[in-house]
Order: sequence, then C-alpha cells, then structure tokens
Amino acid sequence: MSGLCRLIYPQWQGAHFPANSFYKDQFFPELSEQELATGYALGARLSAFLAPAAGAEVKTITVPVSMDCKREVQDNIIDRDVIAAQSAKALALLQEADPDKIVTFGGECSVSVVPFTYLNHKYNGDVALIWMMPIRISRCQVMLMTATTLWLVLPA
Repeated sequence: MSGLCRLIYPQWQGAHFPANSFYKDQFFPELSEQELATGYALGARLSAFLAPAAGAEVKTITVPVSMDCKREVQDNIIDRDVIAAQSAKALALLQEADPDKIVTFGGECSVSVVPFTYLNHKYNGDVALIWMMPIRISRCQVMLMTATTLWLVLPA
C-alpha cells in the first residue's frame, strides 16, 4: 500500500494518574486510576470517529489492545509486557500495510513510538514528526482535558 494510513491505537496501559494528581483531583475525583487510564481507549476511538478518513486511498488499521487491568509495574513501566506485545502487533500491522504516511489516533503517549519507528526505518531517518496533543502548560491557562493524542508522521 502506498498513501495514508489511519492508525487507531487505543493503548491505555501506560497512562498513570497517581493519588493527588491535578487532573484526577480537579476533574474526575470520583473515578479510580483504572477508570481514568482505560478512558484512553475510548478517546482514541472517539477522536478517529470525529476525524473521518478523507478519500479512498486511506487505509484504516485498528490495533487490538487488551482491556485486562493488571497494572503491574516492571522496570518502572506499568504493564510493560502488555505494552511491548501491543507495540509488536502494531508494528507488524504497519509493516504489512506498508503506508507512506501515518496519522495515529491514540491512547497514551507511547503509541507514538511504533509509527515513528516504522517511518524512520522506511525513510532511513529522513522523517519529521508533528505532534498535536492538548496539554495543560500552567494552571493559569485554559485547559482542554482529553484522553486522546493525534500524531501525524510524514516523510521529511
């Protein structure tokens, strides 16, 4: 395949909302860390729905992710083995589809690693990354709370 790939990657396992975190305390005090983290899976699907594919040349790939909630820490990474397995699956799906460009609708931040790794290899390091993610920079600014990250990785 050449062209654009929409990678829907609802991975949530790396998300972490410790006790007394600003986001949890201010916006979702009634939710557990597990409920907040798994919201990233919904956010990925919702953002993909709100940004429909434009044209017949676009292929959509959805990475299957586990919804089992172990929350085991290994090497200071929550659910490291689950994340590694899902990343390997995502990379295999991209290698099979062989896209030229990727727009990733993700869950937590580590979903950027796979598409960037794939394109970096495909273009021998001649790539650029555009990362669009609403975040809170200071408490004085208006904050958009969302569980989605939109990644656009293009050849340089």
